[in-house]
Amino acid sequence: MGTDKPLMLLFLTVIPLFILFLRFAEKRRNIQAIRFTAADILEKVAPISQWRRVLPPALFLLALCFAVVALARPYRNTLVSKKQTPIIFALDVSLSMKAQDVRPTRLDAAKQATVAAIRHLPSDVQTGIVSFAQSAFTEVMPTRDHEQAISAVQDLRLREGTAVGNGIIASIDLIDQTSEKMEEDAIGKLDSTNNHPQPGAIILLSDGDTKSGIDPLQAARKAADERIPIYTIAFGTDNATVDVQGEQIPVSVDEKELLDIASVTQGEFFRALNADSLTLVFKNFSAKIGLETVRQDITPFFAITAASMLLFSLGFSVFWFGRLM
Repeated sequence: MGTDKPLMLLFLTVIPLFILFLRFAEKRRNIQAIRFTAADILEKVAPISQWRRVLPPALFLLALCFAVVALARPYRNTLVSKKQTPIIFALDVSLSMKAQDVRPTRLDAAKQATVAAIRHLPSDVQTGIVSFAQSAFTEVMPTRDHEQAISAVQDLRLREGTAVGNGIIASIDLIDQTSEKMEEDAIGKLDSTNNHPQPGAIILLSDGDTKSGIDPLQAARKAADERIPIYTIAFGTDNATVDVQGEQIPVSVDEKELLDIASVTQGEFFRALNADSLTLVFKNFSAKIGLETVRQDITPFFAITAASMLLFSLGFSVFWFGRLM
């Protein structure tokens, strides 16, 4: 949360002085009451409960605090989706992803972080899931049903081969299909400041090292032609091995391949050495994958709350004590 007029918050420092003033006024009233009331009458007067004494001034002080914050014009930043921007998660499910250099395995950690990333997306973002090994598979068409996308991610299983290029092409096809469906709604509604909005974005998570299929750079150039950025995440360490029929096979990360893909498409490359760093990557680049931060004015909330507390404070005081504070 931020404020347009932060200096107004300095008035909060006056609140402690006002508390001292209220305590002084209360003691003064008590002294006068004792001085001018006969002792035998004073003994017969029912004592006022402590919470009744405290509640009106407490509400009044809270009202002042909320009023000061309202004068500072507070706002908060809210993450929303840009128009026509589906997000495609393309996950490598090749056998190298069963390496345990990232616990419990590369794939399991990738799935956990992807699920967390999807849950972080605004509800109106269309999310698609693609998996790839020797070939690519569309697990979920772009949808606003994030639970469906999450379920698909959780059900991913390992397969043989690695075809990063195929995964890219399959992701592009999903974005194209989504754009075609939305084309009629978009006619005549383009933002004058952005007549060519980004059609979508791809988050490709892999350890690289293509073994078959389409050339990844050729696929990346197709994405670049369609203005689709690819954000590549190299996942794993360089010294990992996997067991294949009793033989330990090295499965290092092909960082250069993934870096080139991101560069060609004007996306960005990230390196995640463990599950925590992968989760951090997802959190830090949400604004780069078709999302934007919109400033929301929350002054009315603080102003209405201040007014409500003030009315309750004065109302209780008049009802219980016959006076304003």
